[in-house]
Amino acid sequence: MADRAHIRNGQIIRRYNGERGRVNLENGQVAMPVVLGYESGNDKVVPYNTVTNDTSTGSDVVRSVDVVVGADEVTETITIRDKTQAEIDAEIAAAQETAMDALEESNSRDKALAQAIFRLANDVRALEGKQPITGAQFRAYLKGLL
Repeated sequence: MADRAHIRNGQIIRRYNGERGRVNLENGQVAMPVVLGYESGNDKVVPYNTVTNDTSTGSDVVRSVDVVVGADEVTETITIRDKTQAEIDAEIAAAQETAMDALEESNSRDKALAQAIFRLANDVRALEGKQPITGAQFRAYLKGLL
């Protein structure tokens, strides 16, 4: 992990691990080694702190990273939390939609199979004396199987 950063005008230019490396300054000069507290014009070498907040309890987690560049330090906050039920449901719905979109691709093997099954299902329903199902009903049925 980096323990120091070269910043200029509130932006991280480069991160460093220890004093090894070189600082390419705005004026074209180079400063070596990378010493905490070094300043030259708009260039500074400041501490890079990493804070981890892990409140997760399961395997379905969300990891977010927030980096704040201050005047005298950079703080990276890593937050790990459990996914909400809404996020899990949204992922499942997205996966189902992706699978269903394969039925719409013009040269898709899945599309050909779905069309054959749709026709067969309606043929069977006709033999049983039932109303044929619509494409939307068949799509909803397939989506329910996923």
